[in-house]
Amino acid sequence: MGNPVRKISKLVAIGGIHSIVATGLETAGIKFEYNEASGEFCATVEGDDLPIQLFVSVDPLMLRFKMLLDLEICPDNYSEVFRQLNGINSRMTFGIFVIDEEKARIFFRYEFPYAEARVSSDFVEWLVK
Repeated sequence: MGNPVRKISKLVAIGGIHSIVATGLETAGIKFEYNEASGEFCATVEGDDLPIQLFVSVDPLMLRFKMLLDLEICPDNYSEVFRQLNGINSRMTFGIFVIDEEKARIFFRYEFPYAEARVSSDFVEWLVK
């Protein structure tokens, strides 16, 4: 079946938005892999205090950025964490913090609809920095 991870040269050959995302990530200095099975760009980047797993997926209308924080949540604390994340989310303009209950971790999600917009590699670089 082969390895689902594509190299950057193959992504550039695909062209379009995949190439733009790949160039933006490279320009930001982020080493990544593209998982063909999930259709996601995947990378681990260093946050302010903890590593962050970055996933960028592309569909015909939207770019989806998901950043999984390296913070494990004790199930007994879910309601308090939900309450605090809700307070943070109410003050945010873009994006949302969510609990991934399967992994008991927090992730940040940002979605950018681009169907009628022009997406540049500079824009992708700005989003991931």
